[in-house]
Amino acid sequence: MRTVARLCFGLILTASAGQPGTAGPLAPPSAPAPTVNLAEPRTPVSSLPFVISTSGSYIVTSDLQGVAGQGGITITASDVALDLRGFSLTGVPGSSNGVTITGGAVNVVIRNGTVRSWAGDGINAELGQRVVVEDITSRSNGGDGFAGSVRITLRRCRFELNSLAGATVNSESLIENCTSTLNGGLGFAVGGPSVIRDSESTSNTGGGIFTTADCEILRCSVSGGAGNGIATGDRCTVSECRASGLTGNGITFGGNCSIVRNRVDGASNPGGATPAGLRTAGVRNRIEGNHITGSDVGLLVDGTQNMVRENLVQGNTANYQLLAGNQIEILLSEIPERIDWPCAIRLTGDLTGVAGSDGIDIHSRDVSIDLAGHALIGVPGAGAGIIHAPNGSGITVENLVIRNGSLRDWPGGGIAMPSTDGVRVEGVAVDGSGQEGIDLGARAHVRSCTVTGSAQTGIATGESAIVADCTAEGNQLHGIDVDDGSTVERCTARLNVEVGIRGGSHVTVRGCTGESNRLDNLAPGGDPRPAGTLNNGYGILVGEGGAIADCTAALNDVAGIRADTGSSILNCTSRLNDGLGFQAVASTLSGNSARENQSAGFFLFAGCTVNDSVASGNGNAGFAVVSGDVQFTGCTSHFNGGTGFDLGSGSHIRDSLASTNAGDGIVGGGNCRVIANHCEGNGNGASAGVGIRITGRESTIDGNTVTANDSGIVVSNTDNLIVRNTSTNHTGGNYGIAAGNDVGAIIALPGTGAFASTQPWANFER
Repeated sequence: MRTVARLCFGLILTASAGQPGTAGPLAPPSAPAPTVNLAEPRTPVSSLPFVISTSGSYIVTSDLQGVAGQGGITITASDVALDLRGFSLTGVPGSSNGVTITGGAVNVVIRNGTVRSWAGDGINAELGQRVVVEDITSRSNGGDGFAGSVRITLRRCRFELNSLAGATVNSESLIENCTSTLNGGLGFAVGGPSVIRDSESTSNTGGGIFTTADCEILRCSVSGGAGNGIATGDRCTVSECRASGLTGNGITFGGNCSIVRNRVDGASNPGGATPAGLRTAGVRNRIEGNHITGSDVGLLVDGTQNMVRENLVQGNTANYQLLAGNQIEILLSEIPERIDWPCAIRLTGDLTGVAGSDGIDIHSRDVSIDLAGHALIGVPGAGAGIIHAPNGSGITVENLVIRNGSLRDWPGGGIAMPSTDGVRVEGVAVDGSGQEGIDLGARAHVRSCTVTGSAQTGIATGESAIVADCTAEGNQLHGIDVDDGSTVERCTARLNVEVGIRGGSHVTVRGCTGESNRLDNLAPGGDPRPAGTLNNGYGILVGEGGAIADCTAALNDVAGIRADTGSSILNCTSRLNDGLGFQAVASTLSGNSARENQSAGFFLFAGCTVNDSVASGNGNAGFAVVSGDVQFTGCTSHFNGGTGFDLGSGSHIRDSLASTNAGDGIVGGGNCRVIANHCEGNGNGASAGVGIRITGRESTIDGNTVTANDSGIVVSNTDNLIVRNTSTNHTGGNYGIAAGNDVGAIIALPGTGAFASTQPWANFER
């Protein structure tokens, strides 16, 4: 006797081979089909003890009481139907079982009554098979309420206050619509393969529902009592069940089980062992769609190769205790939360942090966080919204993805992982961070994100990162700041205090806008950085070897676009900046436009090459060379408030246009080459303007056309070569060349049509 009941206390749940959650399909056993005629006449049972040794139908005629030393009714025949007709079979001290089925009897039906106060079991069918018990209450017995063998069916029965289990059955059995309450052992103990469904276990001392392998537990509830709520062996299904108010585990199971759509409310044992809402040490389970609250540990998985997904785990002392090596998808419904295992996380709604803690603390590789359109909301005194394990932890975090939602008002920063490499952040909005909005390590990918109102930089990354299709606005340091070898494309940075988009060396910035990045964007009470401090108010800035292409910079403080040594700036526009349009050192600039900047359009250091670029309407020079040795080809400088091209010394300019500038058209020092340019209408400001002015020595002025300036070509130093130029219609003279220069003959044009000259180096005037 008690085979299953004994197993429930000593079973070691093991994991079997197979696919996750491959609990075998179970066909609930059908009720016995008695071969006797259950119609009248039926044999009355009017006293106890009573032995049924012949097949047939039997009815109890009244409440009956047993005698000491014997059982109530003993059934030794097969094909028997016993109807208690609502009456009670009541035991006495020293009696045996209320009803005993023995001798291998099969096809027995017992229904409709109460069996109580027997010293043994209420009903014992351990030596019978294909037994059906319906609408029976078995209570206050000294053994089990029901103790059965194989192929048992229990329907609409109540098992209460029995000294041992409520009901025990073995394989191929079915329990449905039954209750088991306040028994001294388990509520239900079931051997597999069997099914228990739509049944309830309440406050049983030994636990709620126990099964061995290959069972189904469907739509059952377990509450109160000691022990586990539901405990199964391998290859079982537990579905749509509820476990609450337990001191043991809510649901514990072996391997290859399917645990789906269950609810556990409270598996807690203060001061004792630490139970879990769901617990397994098995492998290849399917754990899906469960809701777990109020437990010491919400979901505890000590095995591997399990599929864990779509579970709502909240309000537990610790929500998760999981091993790596499982396929884990988490529905996150509260923070703070620490993640120690590879998993996919999806938020269930907006989540608010707590003071003194970060929101989500990542301590594992291979983690994805889907904010699912929801927000992580910080509070005063909180840390960062999403953070990597602290420095020095020795934990490597790789393959981390964060997407699709927002973070706001986190004092420690929105996403704070400056030492974490390879992070991907996509479709995330961050606002009001107390540090950086998004701060990542090397090889980060940041796409389609918006960061606003950060106390430091909006988006910051380590080297070799990609930032694309992002907006950084109103941040108190830089908008976007990337380290060496990174790429920023199709981004907008505006209303930041220092640099809109800043890159280290060998950074590519393509298709971006840096607008209105200015010191006066500093928040009241912010860091009082003085105007003109290095890096205050640039639209786009890159270090050595950078590349800026197809970008726009406007309304910034110091300069629109700046590039350091060995960089390239291609097809960009810089306009309406308070300072410079472009600033470059030893770089290549091509196809750019500087318009209406308050200082110079282009501010160039030695080693620059400038092709096919335009400076128009700037407050100072169109192109200003700081230290010489700059090459210009095919450029245009017009309507500027100063000189069109200020070459310094050692620069070359050819095939370019300087027109209608307030100052001179082209000004060069020594060792310049001024070849095949056109200068027209310069000097329209308060001071007289010269088409071409050379102040140094050993320069060449060759093949230029100079028209309608205040003065034409003026050379004030010696040892220069002036040949093949045409200078006409100047109010202050066509040529003003000091002695000591090599000058081709100056020939006046007749103004009457064709003419001929035999001097190939001649200059012309009219």
